Amino acid sequence: MANHDVCVPTALSNLLCASLIEDPYGLASRDLPKVVEGLVLYLDQLEDVQKELRAKAELKPAEQKAAWLDEVERSVGGVEGAVREGVKAIVVEFKEYMGEFKFAPRVAEKVQVVVDWG
Repeated sequence: MANHDVCVPTALSNLLCASLIEDPYGLASRDLPKVVEGLVLYLDQLEDVQKELRAKAELKPAEQKAAWLDEVERSVGGVEGAVREGVKAIVVEFKEYMGEFKFAPRVAEKVQVVVDWG
């Protein structure tokens, strides 16, 4: 995955966080639950991809395995980290308003894990 893949979730979360101050009518924050849910679903997919790629690394010869795992961490792990940081930034920025938003239980659990453990 390219560097711009890391920029997308970062830009999205930064724009949403800025909307708290820049959008006095709350139009952008109205979509906060959808954005957070989308990021959580993306995070789930990234975790699944990492598991699959790590399993494939186990089939590689020893001299290729470390390089394969490094590439998985650099590419997929970098995007995963950006998504986690984005979710965390949104929750922290909107902390006092989070109770007003409704999330599916699975999404709420995942958000809590991200906030608690990064």
